[in-house]
Amino acid sequence: MQHIKFPFEARGGKPYLAVFISSLLAFTVSVYWKLWVIDSGYYGLSYVGDLLTHGSYLNKYMPYFGWDLEYPPGIGLTIFLLSLFSSTQEVFFLLNSIIFFLFLFLSSLLLLRFKFNSPHGEEFENNRKLRNLILYFVLAPSTLVYINYNWDIIPVFLLVLSIYFFCLKKKELSAFTLGLGGAIKFFPLIFIPLLLASPNSPGQRRKILISSLLGFLSLNLPIMYANPEGWLFFYKFNIERPPNPDSFWRIVFEALYSSALHIDALVALLFFAPYLILIYLLLKGKFSFLKASFLSCLLFIFVNKVYSPQYNLWLLPFFYFFSPSLALFYGFDISNSLVGLLYWFLVRNQAYLDYLLIFRHFFLFLILLTGLRGKDVVFSVEKNVVAPGKVLGHLKKIIFPLAITLLCSAFVFNGLSSPEELVFDEAHYVPAASQIIESGLDKLQTHPPLAKMFISMGILFAGNNSLGWRLPSAFVGVASSLVFYLIALSLTGSETIAFTTSLFFVLDPLFLVQSRIAMLDVFQLFVLLLAVLCFVSLEEKFFWRNVSFGALIGLSTACKISSAVVLLSFCPYIFLRSRSKVIRKSKALIYGVLNTLACILASLATYVPTFIYHFRIGGLKYFLDIQKFLFEVGTTLKGQHPYSSHAITWLSTWKPVLYYWNTTVYGEGNLKCICACGNPVTWLIGLGVLIYLILTPVEIRKEKFIIPLLWFIPLYTAYGLLQRTTFLFYMVTLTPALYLTISIYFKSCLSSRKNSCKTLLLTFVLLLSSSAPIYLPIALGWKIPETYVHKIKIISEAFFGA
Repeated sequence: MQHIKFPFEARGGKPYLAVFISSLLAFTVSVYWKLWVIDSGYYGLSYVGDLLTHGSYLNKYMPYFGWDLEYPPGIGLTIFLLSLFSSTQEVFFLLNSIIFFLFLFLSSLLLLRFKFNSPHGEEFENNRKLRNLILYFVLAPSTLVYINYNWDIIPVFLLVLSIYFFCLKKKELSAFTLGLGGAIKFFPLIFIPLLLASPNSPGQRRKILISSLLGFLSLNLPIMYANPEGWLFFYKFNIERPPNPDSFWRIVFEALYSSALHIDALVALLFFAPYLILIYLLLKGKFSFLKASFLSCLLFIFVNKVYSPQYNLWLLPFFYFFSPSLALFYGFDISNSLVGLLYWFLVRNQAYLDYLLIFRHFFLFLILLTGLRGKDVVFSVEKNVVAPGKVLGHLKKIIFPLAITLLCSAFVFNGLSSPEELVFDEAHYVPAASQIIESGLDKLQTHPPLAKMFISMGILFAGNNSLGWRLPSAFVGVASSLVFYLIALSLTGSETIAFTTSLFFVLDPLFLVQSRIAMLDVFQLFVLLLAVLCFVSLEEKFFWRNVSFGALIGLSTACKISSAVVLLSFCPYIFLRSRSKVIRKSKALIYGVLNTLACILASLATYVPTFIYHFRIGGLKYFLDIQKFLFEVGTTLKGQHPYSSHAITWLSTWKPVLYYWNTTVYGEGNLKCICACGNPVTWLIGLGVLIYLILTPVEIRKEKFIIPLLWFIPLYTAYGLLQRTTFLFYMVTLTPALYLTISIYFKSCLSSRKNSCKTLLLTFVLLLSSSAPIYLPIALGWKIPETYVHKIKIISEAFFGA
């Protein structure tokens, strides 16, 4: 019979399939006994469920702002993002469980890539790896009992990834990963000094230190900057807290009747004295980085005054490498599991708990001794194992666009109906949409009618209320995020780059706030994105590409007339490209004119019908009078407005537009603020990249770069030259061009073999990712302290003059 290959199969057997099945089994067992066996009381065993009982995250409060969280920002942001998808505790618990399963499986796949250098045969080594993985990691008692207890499996994955990079001699990436893990749980930070003490040149040590600092700050910096007190709570809480009931040091604490400060000093001495000895031995070459890390982790857990049972997950990757005797391992891990199972749910007897803690620490001490005396492990990364890269490559095509769409949906639809009153220009456009429903005629003729028709559809569907007004904007905003991903994918050819830049686009505060308000700009943006998508993806069907582009630009102009500038800027390019497509020079001029005319006529063919009711009332003359009025309003309308700003100030977001400000919703000291502001970090970086690419050699400036260039420069210049009142939120139609420019530069950096390019790329990603969360609370109307607005340096008349 013909052998059937499984998708996760590797050379020499089916370890990937075995790991997938065992990980799924661990996930199923863990969820089953928590969710059904313990009935409704499972929340007490799991912080994952228990946190939501406070109601804070179900009410969508921003972590670290008005809510003290005893975890670093990585976990706080994870909790908050998943809570956006969760209507109940059960949903929140299951979503987290799925995330934990994915990280368990990914950690297992990475561990299988390691190769043990030993005299045994290859088949023996493959069996040994799989045995160690199943027994010591995937189906370990602590995995089955505590993987859903807390979020520790996420930094455990980053620890494994860091060791993986270390094996590949990419120590800067290893350090960055450890720093990132330290922004999620504290324990990965103890491995950074060990990484510095491993054989390195002085220059490489500097790079390792900088990389680890960047990884740590990537998630910490926004909270550190915006709300230092909320960020410091994790550290203050752990310094001041006494030993927890699950800790061996509670017994010591109660015996000595000492203060938490004295316990801290004792614990610090017991940890740092042997830890410094380990660093010295590592510097002298007596220990490898892996063994020193294993012993440091054992020591850190052994002397820690706080010992939550899920801490055993930190040790499981090391058990995979060093594989202590099964008797020691299961004695230690089962006693740890019984701490929670027996004490908290079955017996609730203090004496039983004390015996279990002593028993667990006895086995931990024996493992520490055997680790000191045992042989070091020589390991490398297996080069010839067939990783599931092809499967993951296919999955990226589905997972990345789905993830972008779901993330955008979570931000946009959450709390969409709040506030329930008309906000800013909704006071103009919602009544106009209602008039279209009543009479079919748009009497607000300062803008074309198409976007107001979209708003009227929401009113017809969900009623004349805040949800009905904003529902079309929300749907169009989410669709825009998906279309942007497809454009970035078409321009770069890389799912990863498309996903990264789409993530920045989705986190853009101006895009989010315009997707949650019944105004015209997000509709204009959506159709404009569709037009650009057709332009970049229909290269083979050149004529129909130009026709489709023109037709969609016409619809975008029917939302706001400024889109006509994009049509005018693309027409010369279409003409020149059309001429280059023809071999015979005599026909080049005619072909260029035909393609350009086809684009213009297609735009008129979609723009004019949106005024059908105006034709019925006054015919062609009425239609032309309206177009003249639209042009005059769009180019010369002036008025005194506190939020108006010149286009030259937009990229720095000097004067944002305040949509809503209410200090009574959340009580004294807190407020609900909705503000149309941009992220100056991402916008200025995008402008810098655009200027850089203009000045680079010709080979970089190909058609892919010309498209965002033709989009951004003419439209931005037109806004700057307008003799009328303009506002920052006009930038929403320009930001995609900046992000697409960044994506093209990312592609050129990754194609280059220069380390300087990759370092610059990493710096860009860190700046973009660390700055984006700062602006989200005022774009989405989350509960924030009044001082937050001032701390993020958005100081202008928009706030103090309102």
